[in-house]
Amino acid sequence: MNVHHRPTRVTMIGHSTVLIEIGGKRILTDPFFGTHGNPAYRRIGPPAFTRRKMADVDLVLLSHDHWDHFDRRFFRMLPTSVPVVVPALASGWMRIRGVRRPVGIRCWESLRHHGIAIWSVPASHFCVAQGFVIEHGPQRIYFAGDTFHGRFHERIARELAPTVALLPVTTYRLPMTMGEDHAVRAVTDLQSQVVIPIHLGLEPRSPLLRSSQTVGQFAKKLHRAAPSVQVVHLHEGESWESEHETEAKNDVAGDPANRAPAVPPPGPGPRPPHDRRLAPLVFRMSGHRAGVDALTDAVGGCADRADRADRRTAPCAAPPAA
Repeated sequence: MNVHHRPTRVTMIGHSTVLIEIGGKRILTDPFFGTHGNPAYRRIGPPAFTRRKMADVDLVLLSHDHWDHFDRRFFRMLPTSVPVVVPALASGWMRIRGVRRPVGIRCWESLRHHGIAIWSVPASHFCVAQGFVIEHGPQRIYFAGDTFHGRFHERIARELAPTVALLPVTTYRLPMTMGEDHAVRAVTDLQSQVVIPIHLGLEPRSPLLRSSQTVGQFAKKLHRAAPSVQVVHLHEGESWESEHETEAKNDVAGDPANRAPAVPPPGPGPRPPHDRRLAPLVFRMSGHRAGVDALTDAVGGCADRADRADRRTAPCAAPPAA
């Protein structure tokens, strides 16, 4: 059956809070609407929309619970009918912190929400964290959350082939995410057509902790390494939209028998088991990094070791082509 798709739209709310409109649904990532920051970091500019304006979304993706990605006031006003997809190992903690309907998902598992598939993928950060790939028809959008570069980016490209990547592309002198050079490596691994930089809404209050990295410098380096990739730098309130409406045979790519389970309805009771099309990975914590882009093989080590173990014990089934 042919299904007509609206163009996908990505709107920058601020920092890593992004509104993704895909398949007629509104998905919000890592909600953070504070305007002042904290004692160490200040917010550069206010978010484009208020908490109340964004509370009518259909789904929320929460990569981790660091203060600049987790807004308690927003979760208190979010209707209980809206599921919040979180790392499975942090699901209970997210509920304690105020997420009223957390839906835990493990790495390389997926679920489906009104015809949209949500894949969980690894992230390398200082806490339990993950990224997501949102799949609808031919569009696959990778939201990285906070992460360093790792060999898992090659696996994301191989098995999910994201067309658009939302990535942190700069960092501070005490690195919190990958910086320019490793962001370029991540993009060349991912082979996405479009890159939208995120995690740009804060800066250290101390000049000593700020770096000279910029989106412009990242774009120049990426152009030398992968000239066909488009870098779209969105400021608060600005949007990127896919160029054309498209048609696809299914609302989610692949054989219907292979599709992921739907997001469970609100209320008590067990969730349906996940359809483990890809073997799950163990979430991990990454250690201290000495300087900007001082990334070693150890950064993605846990993910890579788990990858190798998965391949030995449970061969992964790549998702069908869109």
